[in-house]
Amino acid sequence: MEERVETVIASLRPQVLATARRFCRATGQALDPEDIAQDVLIRYWLAEKNGASILDPQAWASRVTRNCCVSLWRKARKERTVSLLEADRPGGEKGFRGGGTAGLYTGGDASTRIESYEAARLSAEVMETIPESTRKLLGMRAAGLSLDEIAAVTGRPKDSIKSSISAARRRWLDSFGLKR
Repeated sequence: MEERVETVIASLRPQVLATARRFCRATGQALDPEDIAQDVLIRYWLAEKNGASILDPQAWASRVTRNCCVSLWRKARKERTVSLLEADRPGGEKGFRGGGTAGLYTGGDASTRIESYEAARLSAEVMETIPESTRKLLGMRAAGLSLDEIAAVTGRPKDSIKSSISAARRRWLDSFGLKR
């Protein structure tokens, strides 16, 4: 099996690398396509090692590469947003978390921007109460990975993943007073 997996990985590498390069060029991201390719190929190896039945390795690699790229792009975008939210207030006051938010919420009037900011702040606070491992599962699910793919990557049982994601979603909805 090990030899077959190595052969498949060698055949997938050019496709994965080309997709990662196209993504980095298209988005202008300062990401290393080699790192993305390595991550995807390691995920393939782990999936095979854990007994996942990947019927079409090229389709799998294409989807996982795309998901990995989008996840990295979202993470970079989130980090830029957080740095804007934590910027110093133009008047020189330090520690004002709302500084710089006017550029984030350009649509609507002031009350709409304030509501958007408050909703984002509350959502971030709720997410901080969710365990890091569950946040990672939520991120993988939001990036489009199926429960089977997440199970292959993490090594956790599918039912455990589903239960963790459901509990986190319930906690988030309850914090906003929304019905399930």
